[in-house]
Amino acid sequence: MSRSAAFSVAKPAARVITTAWGEDYINDLLAITLPALLAPGNLPELVKAFSCEFVLVTESRFFERIRRSSVFTRLEAYCCTRLVPVDDLIIHKGSYGLSLTYAYHRAFADLGERMTSY
Repeated sequence: MSRSAAFSVAKPAARVITTAWGEDYINDLLAITLPALLAPGNLPELVKAFSCEFVLVTESRFFERIRRSSVFTRLEAYCCTRLVPVDDLIIHKGSYGLSLTYAYHRAFADLGERMTSY
């Protein structure tokens, strides 16, 4: 084994983030969005260059349904996944924009100072 083969360089990290709440949006996520993410040239290509993580910010009542779906199982074969609850951010229909902003922030806030280096 050559010296260069013995030392592997860690891939840079990348986090794919999306949000979905409400029955119709969960249906679209499972039937359209995640299959599109898994299409050739999308996530399968991204994981070749990056160590990827997928974060979905959604209602906790959908966690089990999402985890049991075949498309989510396929996604887990490519990268680490995490479901983050959004329940406390959904106040009323008129607060959608603010809820969405906080939902996306929640998906990367755990990185702390590292969030600017991804």
